[in-house]
Amino acid sequence: MSTNDVKKVVPFKLWKGNWQPRVKTEKPFKHQITGSTLRIIGGSVRWQDLVIEMPRSTATPNVTIINDFYMPQLQRNRRVWVYLPLDYHQTEKAYPVIYMQDGQNLFDVSTSYSGEWQVDESMNLLQAQGDYGAIVVGVDNGGMNRLNEYSPWRNANYGGGEGDAYIDFLVHTLKPYIDRHYRTMPERETTGIIGSSMGALIAMYAGFKHPEVFSKLGIFSPSFWFGNNIFKVVRERIKFLPTKIYMIGGERESSTMISNMKTMYATLQSIGFQKDELELIARPDGMHSEWFWCREFPIAYKWLFKDVQCEEFEDMIRHEAAIFREAKNELIWMPPSDTKTIKVYNSHWDYVQTLSPANEEEFDVDDLDDGIYYFQIQVLQRTVFRKVIVKTEILAT
Repeated sequence: MSTNDVKKVVPFKLWKGNWQPRVKTEKPFKHQITGSTLRIIGGSVRWQDLVIEMPRSTATPNVTIINDFYMPQLQRNRRVWVYLPLDYHQTEKAYPVIYMQDGQNLFDVSTSYSGEWQVDESMNLLQAQGDYGAIVVGVDNGGMNRLNEYSPWRNANYGGGEGDAYIDFLVHTLKPYIDRHYRTMPERETTGIIGSSMGALIAMYAGFKHPEVFSKLGIFSPSFWFGNNIFKVVRERIKFLPTKIYMIGGERESSTMISNMKTMYATLQSIGFQKDELELIARPDGMHSEWFWCREFPIAYKWLFKDVQCEEFEDMIRHEAAIFREAKNELIWMPPSDTKTIKVYNSHWDYVQTLSPANEEEFDVDDLDDGIYYFQIQVLQRTVFRKVIVKTEILAT
């Protein structure tokens, strides 16, 4: 038998070493037998090495992975991604937190199955432009269990029914872990949840099942069709806490995408949501795809969290304190009374020094050169930062 005798094209699965994949989730390579891949020499069958180039990781250095995070509510393990803001290790700031679904598609093209959202690149750019920053926690979907976990209800054709257990995992297991191990702002006002497609369905459900936990909902191309029960859930909930909901879809998606979102918008208004709590966007070029959600993510994030930055952190974002010095007098900025010390960072977020009160109410800033600083202070048992301008003015004589 010679190579020329191999004329058929036969599908096959190929693993090196043995017949078992290295990990349970590993998918076999699919190739075809041809004269260039199968060689028969001296009665022995030899395979030509197949060089398969895998995409390189595109995750930024401030993204870390927690492997095999146990989900007791579902008795499974799951990979969890954690994005930390650029200044996380240079400051002692606490941050809002966003929980996102389909984690393998958020940060890294090498783990995605249809492109990535580039959440890390977008958040880094926003922070470089002055955004306060947020921690983003991405939870991988369950593969074959994705539809089961992302719907509280069963669909006769596609499954479902584990959504309540999945949300219980987020609320009672993952969030407490994140709040213990990272500097978070755990309050509902600073906690959001975002998803696309089925991930959007479960994000919407999470917001209404646990309004005491989530106050910002990012709903991208929602699969409301999967379980019309979501409309019933929303109609029957009593709105008693302020919640912001950003819904976006594309006109090039399914024929019911935009109409379902409009129905949900009307339903939300009927139970008391105000216009400034809702945003409904229908993009003419929008498709059910990662590139679309990637493009729209920064816009949704800024809309959902703009009130957090203006209200919870207004001392840093909107208001500045100024300390003017001259030869005869020095105006000392007086922080809140519960501030015992002030940690000072320069405009690049490098630690400079710690200020101690010169007396009961004043802090001596003689050692600070003129410039822009961030003062870390305590306000109502919360660590916040104030932007401070130190400037010397020479009075005319």
